[in-house]
Amino acid sequence: MTQAKGYQGKTVIDFETSFGVVPSAGSRKGYSIPFMSNTLAATVGLTKDETLTGRRDPVEPGQGNVDVPGSLKVPVDAHNYGLHLRSMFGLPTTVVVASLLLNAAAAVNKGGGKVGLPCTAHGLASGAPVVIVGSTNYDGAYLLDRTTSTNELVIAATYTAETFAGDETVSLARQVVIDGVVRLAGGGKVGLPAVAHGLPVGARIVVDGTTNYDATYTVLRGTSANELLVTATNTAETVSDATATAAFYDHVFKVGDTMPSILAEKAFPAIPVYYIDRGLKVSKLDLSFGGEGVLSSTMIFVGAGEDDDTTQYDAAAVELPIVKFNQKDVSLTEGGVAYSNRVKTVSLSLDFGLETDTYTLNTPDKAGERGDITEGLLGLEGNLEALFTGTDLVDKAIDNTTSSLAVLASNKGYELEVTLEELKYERTTPPIDGPKGVLERHKFMPFYASGAANSSVVVRLRNEMYSLEQ
Repeated sequence: MTQAKGYQGKTVIDFETSFGVVPSAGSRKGYSIPFMSNTLAATVGLTKDETLTGRRDPVEPGQGNVDVPGSLKVPVDAHNYGLHLRSMFGLPTTVVVASLLLNAAAAVNKGGGKVGLPCTAHGLASGAPVVIVGSTNYDGAYLLDRTTSTNELVIAATYTAETFAGDETVSLARQVVIDGVVRLAGGGKVGLPAVAHGLPVGARIVVDGTTNYDATYTVLRGTSANELLVTATNTAETVSDATATAAFYDHVFKVGDTMPSILAEKAFPAIPVYYIDRGLKVSKLDLSFGGEGVLSSTMIFVGAGEDDDTTQYDAAAVELPIVKFNQKDVSLTEGGVAYSNRVKTVSLSLDFGLETDTYTLNTPDKAGERGDITEGLLGLEGNLEALFTGTDLVDKAIDNTTSSLAVLASNKGYELEVTLEELKYERTTPPIDGPKGVLERHKFMPFYASGAANSSVVVRLRNEMYSLEQ
């Protein structure tokens, strides 16, 4: 017999429409997620039976209720992490990232096959994909060069003198080539050939350059590495060098009154056995910034029940592209002021205040399970560690001043930002631990009183997914 190996394991999650109920086969929308560890597991304790039988020996124990504790540790990335945010906050408010206008000024020859385009305070990062429209010489798709600066976009292009009118647009978007025979997939769907496109299910694409398919589409489940599956009238066509452009969107998550429940399948394909934990809600979230390597996040769950099977929950589960955020991608503002070369670490803990003493009388297949897991008050606290180079943070703690924090991870156009609009620091003056540099450490508590965002914590995720529920 072959021992199960961790590296072969998979985790698939799906959102439940009814608490603790596995969706029927035809309505499953599984996502195979990247993870570092999965400790979810149902437990049923044995209870001591003190019935007297005239013997000294213990009698057969009874069974307790079902508990489904455990955690998922996952990398913080630009696509899959949106699913986890949805499980904590529900569906976000989604808006397209607005296009920019070039300045009414001249292109600059930067040398070495690079051109500088004037665009004041554009806010785009090096490596970000952009699409330029409306110029005479520079329309097309580019990746911003590392020499891009605050007021200038630098692209790889042959320099041709041009003075812009100021109405040329620059959009944060990815553009891929559609080339080859369109596959007639049936059922009102077609497959557009796009080799190594890298676009996620849920992206919204604008197709241009075809005879029959120039339109706007949402990328569907069933999309593969070299094909974009969309809803369209089936018409035979061989496409040559058409394009599909996917804009970027900001997904804004805020504290709401309810949380969705999910299921998570823990797969051991070598056995094979597949355990499905149902009625899961995120009980706590731990998120830390600072150090080195890949950003990661740990979610602690509580659930209702567990099933097992010898076949997969969803053999066609979607695998979203993985674009990870690294610690080196992180920047921070405190009180609206950039804090560079000072803060070492910031950690945040969210306790969703779930009520777990909700065991109910159930049907035999759900005996001993929770009938629901209801939401309570959100608990928020965090810790900040910084080089002691000034007394501003200490003074805010002493004066009980309301401040704010915003932590931004940015990687080639993709972004994750956590904003705490109102918080207070616990008073702690820096200790002198020895001859080395002095550090200050502050516990803080975010809250909501009158912040413009109308939420004690706001998380913004930027990617090219128009929809997080495909």
